[in-house]
Amino acid sequence: INAEYGAITSILKNEEEIFSNVLIKGIKFLESAIIDQKKFFENQNEQFVKLPSNIVFQLYDSLGFPIDLTILIVEEKGLIIDIEQVENLMQQQKNCAKNASNWAHCSNLSEIKYWQLGGIQSKFTGYSSLEEISIIKAVSIDKENIEENTLWLAIDPCPFYATSGGQIADKGLIKFKISNEQILTFEVIDVKKLFDDIIALKIKTQLSVNLVYQLLTNSIGNSVIAKVDPINRSLITKNHSATHLLQAALKKFIGEQAIQAGSLVTHERLRFDFTFSAPLTQLQIEQIEDWVNEQINLDYKVESKILNYDDAIKNGAIALFSDKYGDEVRVIQIGDNISKELCCGTHVKSTKEIIIFKIIKEESVSAGIRRLECITGTTALNYLQNNSRLLNQTADLLNVSINQVAITTNKQIKKVEELIGEIKILKLQLMEKELNNLIAWKVDYNNFPLSLIELSQNIDEKILIKHANVIRKKDPKSIHVIVAERRVVVTLNNQIFDNLNAAQILSNLTKNLEAKGGGGNQLASCFIINSTCQKFIIDSIKTVCLKK
Repeated sequence: INAEYGAITSILKNEEEIFSNVLIKGIKFLESAIIDQKKFFENQNEQFVKLPSNIVFQLYDSLGFPIDLTILIVEEKGLIIDIEQVENLMQQQKNCAKNASNWAHCSNLSEIKYWQLGGIQSKFTGYSSLEEISIIKAVSIDKENIEENTLWLAIDPCPFYATSGGQIADKGLIKFKISNEQILTFEVIDVKKLFDDIIALKIKTQLSVNLVYQLLTNSIGNSVIAKVDPINRSLITKNHSATHLLQAALKKFIGEQAIQAGSLVTHERLRFDFTFSAPLTQLQIEQIEDWVNEQINLDYKVESKILNYDDAIKNGAIALFSDKYGDEVRVIQIGDNISKELCCGTHVKSTKEIIIFKIIKEESVSAGIRRLECITGTTALNYLQNNSRLLNQTADLLNVSINQVAITTNKQIKKVEELIGEIKILKLQLMEKELNNLIAWKVDYNNFPLSLIELSQNIDEKILIKHANVIRKKDPKSIHVIVAERRVVVTLNNQIFDNLNAAQILSNLTKNLEAKGGGGNQLASCFIINSTCQKFIIDSIKTVCLKK
């Protein structure tokens, strides 16, 4: 901030002038609208003069005139505003922006929709360059995320890759020189492609959005330095090229039925969906990993070519049926016959740059679709090092060699399971002893004997139900209600109480509580959600009983 003090001071002064102009124009427009509305309502003999909601919205949307200030001025003039309708108009604008599949289709979106009409174009140079001296072509405030201090910027040429083909957008910086000593730096946090020839950069600023917007708007035609984050790009390219090797490996070891059904390439990992009816075996996963890593170590060249679509397909290039292609396509080829795909993404120059490939997850996405999540490069190395460290720590804790960890762990798990079984037996014995010594609270419930038993310990639901069955058999002529902390069980002999239903009784007894559960005629159970106090639960049930 200290380094940019001069720029900030200059911009703040500019902000005052901008806001002053907004106030002057807004008040003039508002006063004119108020006069017109008063004349209209006087002619209609209406008692209350209403200012149309679209005028309030228009003031805010076009000039940035604060809605709170509009309301204050209008009320002082004796008019009323339908606030709910104004909010609806604002929400419609938000929904339009969120739901539009293409920004240009949203009639309420900001001036970004006019970029194409204005002949704005951005040439992508990111395949060969990560830094450009670019010209500012257009700028727009990101009105949907105004609190994030973001704007949309178009520059030409543009080295930033826009989200497409499953690959996420680049990150980086835009540097704008105000003077010889003052440079403003904006962070590029997202990139989108509009239409076919416009690349929109989402930039984040620490300064006022309105000030930056005004500054950049006044600087259209001037130059900026556009710099892609090289580390982030390198991680993405490793993962994208690895995705192509993965697809080749799947076809080699699974078969041609393994067809790509989706993908996501980020700087952290790659995700690949493919058609296959069964989970991959551990052997198949190891075969795929080994083959991909072998191709990485053989250091094959990764080349891109622009070919006619028909020629590319004849030469064996893989295309996605869900994608649309033009007459000319970009083909990414690894080695002579390792992999050949139509792809617009960014890639390594040789497979050795990927360093290493590791599958970390295999799962089902839907019927007939499997998903692999994988990592490469330093991310994979860190993953393997961390696993190795954890394995060594586990071996030290078990006091065995690394080779004995799995066997020893299985033995320990069996011991723990045996101990858990012994604990369950002891709990059952303790509970039986407690039940024998308990004095139940008894009451008439709809002229039927009801016994309420309170247990002091938290008991597994299955064990609690087992004991409820024992209690019912010991005393079949009563309705039994058992409370163990937040669990409630109702049980009865449905041969004796043939007209009663345990689930209905439970529902009634817990009607003043928030409970989740169910059951049938003879037994029902639930868990109390809104209270952790057993006494409160008991008192609530007693209150219901005494009202009957």
